[in-house]
Amino acid sequence: MTTKFLAPVTVAVGLLLSAPASARADLGAPAAKRAAIAILIGDPYGRTAAQVSRNIVGQQRLTDDVCHTGKRVWKFHVVLRPSTTLPDGADGYLVLDAATGKFVCAGLPLLD
Repeated sequence: MTTKFLAPVTVAVGLLLSAPASARADLGAPAAKRAAIAILIGDPYGRTAAQVSRNIVGQQRLTDDVCHTGKRVWKFHVVLRPSTTLPDGADGYLVLDAATGKFVCAGLPLLD
């Protein structure tokens, strides 16, 4: 290979590796759901990943979130049946940063 070819390639690779997190790709739907399950696991959302997964009834990626952070997010609709912990059940949402899978906000009991 010639030096004329390597210099532009080296610069392009360097720019890609140094791109800010906001320019990087968002988590795919399966990875985002795994992140949501990891946050929700435990009473009252479910003691196993399968139980938590059954309580997640919807998932969508949004460019503006209900938490008004201006971030791209994954929003999960979570519905819980009545239980001893939550006699009235629950119907709310969990919002995660689309790039990192970290908690942004929630409209669910016992999460803050």
